[in-house]
Amino acid sequence: MDVKTLCLGALTEGDKTGYEIKRCFEDAFSHFFGAGFGSIYPALAELSRAGLVSCRSVEQDKRPDKKVYSLTAAGHRLLVEELMATPPRHKVRSEFLVLMYFAHLLPPERVAAIVEAPLAAFVPPAQRADAVHADASLATSRLGPARPGAAGPDIRISAH
Repeated sequence: MDVKTLCLGALTEGDKTGYEIKRCFEDAFSHFFGAGFGSIYPALAELSRAGLVSCRSVEQDKRPDKKVYSLTAAGHRLLVEELMATPPRHKVRSEFLVLMYFAHLLPPERVAAIVEAPLAAFVPPAQRADAVHADASLATSRLGPARPGAAGPDIRISAH
């Protein structure tokens, strides 16, 4: 799935300006895809050249004309084809996973605090204490090699 496909998807809700499409990426799409003006406008230009969206200028008082994009029938067909062909992969962009990847560079107390934070939302406190202790010595005992060939912690949480 790419920015162009999601731009087509945003236009299924009705005609939109580039700014309004960007708002889709900031709001609803932000949970699964990120994009800014630097990728949205080139995508819209390419979709327009390919006849997948149409673009019309709308006059504004004391402001430059705004471009309003509409989904064409060909764009709708391509969107449905893409949705039918896209495998349901789950990609995650996670600061937590970045921190865990580099956990071997952090003190055990910080690693324990990082692991504790997401657990707080899902595991009752009594069970959480069993899974990960804030005590640095216990956190250290749960740390092993991070990756083959790397010396660092590999966090393994055992839920009781």
